[in-house]
Amino acid sequence: MIILIILALFLVLQVALTTIPLVFIFHLLSAVILRKLWVLGTAFFSGIFLDIMLHNPVGGTSIFFLISLMIVFVYDRKFDIQTYPFVFAVTFLGDFLNSLLFGYQNLFVHSLFSGLIAVFFLFILIKLNRFDLSHKFSSLSYEG
Repeated sequence: MIILIILALFLVLQVALTTIPLVFIFHLLSAVILRKLWVLGTAFFSGIFLDIMLHNPVGGTSIFFLISLMIVFVYDRKFDIQTYPFVFAVTFLGDFLNSLLFGYQNLFVHSLFSGLIAVFFLFILIKLNRFDLSHKFSSLSYEG
């Protein structure tokens, strides 16, 4: 239930206040942390809602969300996706492509800021210890 409240809050914030893809970040973190396929359904319907509210062609954002999340789920089988670099890279590339497709300005800065926000949200979720990921992030030092 709290997940739906957070999604609704991010939808309202993205529609009313910012061009930062908070909904994309929400779905990406949900896919990375929870690894559940219901994320695809919520991504589809929230994409439709965003398109309607932002007067974009209906379905474009949904298709973008679904393709991005399917790529994340495919990489889940080959790589460890529950890491800061992966979350940053996918958010950066996803926001860059989204900004390019929908015509936003300052692509690089916008994408960099989105990647940092996603990593910050992941850090907060780990510190709140809501998910059992602390063993993956406790040893981030280089062992040469």
